[in-house]
Formats: sequence, structure tokens, C-alpha cells
Amino acid sequence: MSLLESPDTTADGRMIVSHTHRFIFIKTRKTAGTSIELALSDIAGEDAIVTPLIPREPGHTPRNYKGERRDMLRWAIANPDGRARALSCLLREPGVSNRRNYYNHMPAWLVRAKLGETMWRGYYKFCCERNPWEKTVSLYWWAIRDEAVVPPFEDWVLTDDRVVSDWPLYTLDGHIAVDDVVQYDELDAGLARVCKHLGVRDLELPRAKRAGRGGEVLYTSRAAEHVRSVFHREIEAFGYECHPELLA
Repeated sequence: MSLLESPDTTADGRMIVSHTHRFIFIKTRKTAGTSIELALSDIAGEDAIVTPLIPREPGHTPRNYKGERRDMLRWAIANPDGRARALSCLLREPGVSNRRNYYNHMPAWLVRAKLGETMWRGYYKFCCERNPWEKTVSLYWWAIRDEAVVPPFEDWVLTDDRVVSDWPLYTLDGHIAVDDVVQYDELDAGLARVCKHLGVRDLELPRAKRAGRGGEVLYTSRAAEHVRSVFHREIEAFGYECHPELLA
């Protein structure tokens, strides 16, 4: 497996379901997700569910991700326990109302609902996760890439509504619902472990585009504690800490 030289991306990632290899990849933010999606799309099979990347990336072929609103209505009728969430999703989620069965950053409960319990339980599910203080720095540089006036890092961390946890994407009722959470700082080893389990060749991760960095940013104690509050569940689950070199 090649080392990922430029691990993050400008694209807005989604998910991949491979029926050929029986896996579900749930994409989290700022964790090399688009590079992984590009590599997985190549091996997933023609009948795989591969959602689009925005903006498009060469070599990525979206397929089998569109559906009808009535698909979700049928599921809501047949599943009383999840009916309220399903109907709320139909009313408020632009991805569903635009006839996309699978869309950007779908939570685990909805992926399970759409695929069905048998497929959800039988397929190997994995995602990637990252130290939240490092993730937030990466997200900052991506968010301000086209800004004429760049907000100070502390102000942005404390006020920007994109500083949110990915915990709901790969958990159900507060418990991790995927079979493997690959850590970003051990990406090659983690993906090799996943590939071995699936019986597929090691992934050659492409060099997806990323936002440039304009210099060093450091956390004030207030900003660092805000990140700790937002991401407290994954911090507790994986033992993340804010490295001293990230502190002002």
C-alpha cells in the first residue's frame, strides 16, 4: 500500500456499499475519505452503491445511488420504531427530497434502514477517525480557502457551525456500530487490515486535492476546550488528547 502523501480533499464525500465484497464504507470528514473513496470505487463492483463527489474527481464513477421518495415512505410504514425519524428526514433532508437514496454524511441509523437489517449485519462496516484537534485545524484551512478576509482561528473554532462531531455517522444509540474504525495517524496499517479482512488487494490511494495551509495556527485554552466539548464522545472512546505543539 502506498503512503498517502496528500491525505485530505476538497470534495464533499459520501459512502460506498460494495455487494461484490460485502462492505460498507462510511466517510467522515477530514480523514482522507475522498482518497479512500476513489480507491474503493475502483474495486467495489458495478452493482455497488457509490455516491457522487462534489466537485467531481477523475476516476470516480458514481452509480446506483438514486432512488424515489416512495422508497423511504415504504420503509417508514414498515418500520414503526424509526417512523418519526424517517418522516422527519423526508421533510427536511435535501438529499432525500431530491430523490437521492444515499447522500452526504448519512448517519448509521439511516444507512441501516435503507439497506435493511440483513445486509447491515452481514456486511463489513468501516470508517476512519482522527484526533479532533488535528481534524479541526484541517477543516479550518479548508473552510477559509476562498475567504478574502480570514477569521482568526479561535473565533472560527468557537463560532463556525461546521465544527461538529462525526460520532453519529458511525454509531447507533451511542455505541460504535462499525466493525473497524481506522485511525488517521495509522492509515496505511489500518486500511491494510481492512483489505486483508475483505480479501481484496491493498489500496493504492490516489493523491486527492487538498486545501493549502497559510501558516501555523495554535489553540488558545478556550478554543481547545470547545473542541473537547464538541468531540467528547470520540475523545472518550479513542483516548485522543490535544498535543502540546498545537497549544499557544
